[in-house]
Amino acid sequence: MSRFFLLLALLAVTAVSASADWVTTTVAVGTYPWPLAVNPVTNKIYVANFSTNNVTVIDGATNGTTPVAVGTNPVAVAVNPVTNKIYVANRGSNNVTVIDGATNGTTPVAVGGGPNAVAVNPVTNKIYVASWGSNTVTVIDGATNGTTTVPAGDTPVAVAVNPLTNKIYAVNRNSNNVTVIDGATNGTTTVAVGSAPRAVAVNPVTNKIYVANEYSTSVTVIDGATNGTTPVTVGTNPITVAVNPVTNKIYVVNYNSHNVTVIDGATNGTTTVAMVSMPWGEAVNPVTNKIYVANEGSNNVTVIDGATNGTTTVAVGARPITMAVNPVTNKIYVANTNGDNVTVIDGATNGTTSVAAGDGPMDVAVNPVTNKIYVTNTFGNSVTVIDGATNDTTSVAAGTGPEPVALNPVTNKIYVVNTNSNNVTVLTEVPYADTQVRAEVDTLPNHTTYLACPSLVGKGINRLTPYRNRIEGVLNRLNTAQVSWPWATITGGAGTDSVSWSWTWGSDSLIKGENFVLAVALESDAGITNNEGLGSPFAGNLMVYPLYRIDPPSGVETAEGRGQKLEVRITAKPNPFTSFATIPGHEAERFVLFDVTGRKVGTCKGDRIGEELKAGVYFLRPAGQFAKPLRVLKLR
Repeated sequence: MSRFFLLLALLAVTAVSASADWVTTTVAVGTYPWPLAVNPVTNKIYVANFSTNNVTVIDGATNGTTPVAVGTNPVAVAVNPVTNKIYVANRGSNNVTVIDGATNGTTPVAVGGGPNAVAVNPVTNKIYVASWGSNTVTVIDGATNGTTTVPAGDTPVAVAVNPLTNKIYAVNRNSNNVTVIDGATNGTTTVAVGSAPRAVAVNPVTNKIYVANEYSTSVTVIDGATNGTTPVTVGTNPITVAVNPVTNKIYVVNYNSHNVTVIDGATNGTTTVAMVSMPWGEAVNPVTNKIYVANEGSNNVTVIDGATNGTTTVAVGARPITMAVNPVTNKIYVANTNGDNVTVIDGATNGTTSVAAGDGPMDVAVNPVTNKIYVTNTFGNSVTVIDGATNDTTSVAAGTGPEPVALNPVTNKIYVVNTNSNNVTVLTEVPYADTQVRAEVDTLPNHTTYLACPSLVGKGINRLTPYRNRIEGVLNRLNTAQVSWPWATITGGAGTDSVSWSWTWGSDSLIKGENFVLAVALESDAGITNNEGLGSPFAGNLMVYPLYRIDPPSGVETAEGRGQKLEVRITAKPNPFTSFATIPGHEAERFVLFDVTGRKVGTCKGDRIGEELKAGVYFLRPAGQFAKPLRVLKLR
């Protein structure tokens, strides 16, 4: 099959949108609910109720609830999806309630006075609780619930974890410093910063930490390897800091000088980018390298080109305060609280569309998997659901005073906390129109991989009745739909209505962190006709699969190896195989086996490759050689 390119504009015309109705369920919770957290692995949602001293556990499959008693005045909740433990900071009783997600059993763990922030390191299974009343950070061992009290500075207000280096950073507002905790030893180092540090951001790629000092017009850059610091002058009253790890640029919003300072992470050189009035929220699109800053005092958004620092001012509605980016469609959604609308910015052109919302839109969340946008209307007691393909809206009733919104992209459930009616509204999408032509991908464990170019395989399926024509092919693209698309490689079922495919990487690769894998199946009328009688492809539903590229823990070997890759001059026979394969001429040598995520799964001799493995895609490499791995396939 020849290489084929298709633009999203074409897809938007020829693909049938999956329309939907909405089913809402009101789930009663405790009094004054605010923070919530989702565990997408177990499909459980945890809502902390400040005034009734409990957490409502919502079963995402049934919407059934279980109240779990915690300490007094819970103010923060964090989930460790690896261990299925939930950590609730109770400000009034100076402890943390540990909830076992499997049983809802609880264990109280004493911490310092006035705990206000909690962070989890899922790699080490350690939990860090900042207590501003006692000026301490309590380290909880997730395996034993044993604690270690680590002294911090005066009034720690925020805590951040770098899981790659196992360092923890507690920002101490009143003592103008940061306490750096070594996660391996709990030893501390005090690093002086500027006046009234307020916000912190970590760039795990460069191991640099950026602390915004609200009263000293500076950002302190901490070198994570040495704890050495560099002050970087910024504007007046820096209040937020955001990192783009792809470009190594840092963006600091300066509220009272009405500008943004762009820091070059490689040199610490700065560029001042003028805003208009009272910049507040900011959002980064790492795919396009554009930065969006909402100016609530002048009713516009400043768009910064990350490559040139050139700016474009885009008019929006009255008092924009929150924004969200869909990196797949390159659309930006700005909630205008006083204008009762949402401004949709086309990231390619900066053109705008105003979409009516309810009374007092306050929070916005994007699900790039479904291309739906959810806007909570605090004064209108509703949620506006925007279809990202058409900008059509649906108003869904919520409780009283809805504001925080969270979604589970795995189950496509949306959770809205109604602060004044003490309940949570659960939104469930019910599709009623579908092309019945779709692409599917075999999911990787926990949606993670260590590899830049992991093996991705899936199916293209046509279930359109009565026209179950053959699948012409599957198009694939990474992270953005705004460029040309190549064909995936068909590996089985060619000429039928159900084909197998493997990803075609070409020059593409995953960035570190969050990625979106896109695929579209085309049926056999592609290029001939479509449902509108036009001579362009009939495309199935757009598949969007979230995938996270992470660094392997120290000492863990991956299929990519280290150093220069060598040419592999070996073959496996047979390949595919059902029992085992052999490597002709290398039967006595040992080979290392890896799964499709790049994790090492074992070693074996060349005369019986894969004998103990389950069916699936694997890679092998000669032991002790960091060569390009050989792909093998074991069938059932």
